[in-house]
Amino acid sequence: MLSQSANRERNVLVEFNELLCRRGHEAEATRQLLLKALNCPECDELQVSYGPEEMWIRHATAYKGVRGVVDWASRSWSAPLSTETTVQSLLSTLSSSRRSQLRRTLREFEKDGPLSLSSAATKDEALEYFHRLGDLHTQRWLKEGVRGSFSNPMWKSFHVALIKKGFDAGAIQLLRITSGNAEIGYIYNFIWRGAVLMLQTGFLRNSQNVRRSGYVSHLLAMQFNGRLGMREYDFLPGDYEYKRVLGKQGRTYVSIRFQRKNLKFTVENAAVWCVRRIRSAASRLRLAKPLSKHTLLGLLAFTPPVYQEVLALLA
Repeated sequence: MLSQSANRERNVLVEFNELLCRRGHEAEATRQLLLKALNCPECDELQVSYGPEEMWIRHATAYKGVRGVVDWASRSWSAPLSTETTVQSLLSTLSSSRRSQLRRTLREFEKDGPLSLSSAATKDEALEYFHRLGDLHTQRWLKEGVRGSFSNPMWKSFHVALIKKGFDAGAIQLLRITSGNAEIGYIYNFIWRGAVLMLQTGFLRNSQNVRRSGYVSHLLAMQFNGRLGMREYDFLPGDYEYKRVLGKQGRTYVSIRFQRKNLKFTVENAAVWCVRRIRSAASRLRLAKPLSKHTLLGLLAFTPPVYQEVLALLA
């Protein structure tokens, strides 16, 4: 796996998976990586998650004896910035109904006091913002019955180390958004070559649907970074409503596996294709699972390891 671990407990999600190399040499460096990896006797498959489509797809059919299998594709969303970017200029690009909705949201928050944004000025303040972001992020996902990113201690310790190392170099941005004395949310960004890469957020959850803390926070963050001279606010992959509303469709990222052409992968890929068709049909028919869990557990006991993951998908 490129830049990731097969051990989920030690894995850290990579959202832009590409080789770091001298400009103009990206394609050749990638080609050499694939040739070296897949000519190694111990390597049957190389997996790349969240790789830019235009970089990796071109290699999918370029090598004899190697096939490229795309598991999924995800779009990214971004918005151009300039020193003229303001909340109002951003709202002006939206539909009339969405403008009305968000202007009402802004007025609701301003009842508590003026909206403001502060950027962490020191490494210690950045870490303080990061931990508070984690609290809000975890509260949000627990209410939905899902473990958030901060439940993974490896992910958390990695980013603490990254903030300590990268903040003074200007590569890290932690933002706090408030209305009056009340906090609304926090945003954790990377800064890279004039682009703001939005990595993680933590927003105050409000029972009033009119108070959309995420939208307000991103609008203020985009205005702030435009005034800093940033050229782009990149929401990174993920097809969420707020990204589609505030951004424009950008690059497509893929999860792709480069495999040796052999029988076990041919059978595995055929089985995975069948499983996905069954699950898709089951979903349309509103069936929870096409096979019972007890049946699947019985099958797993007598199934070679290469196919166990396929059966596990059905569970």
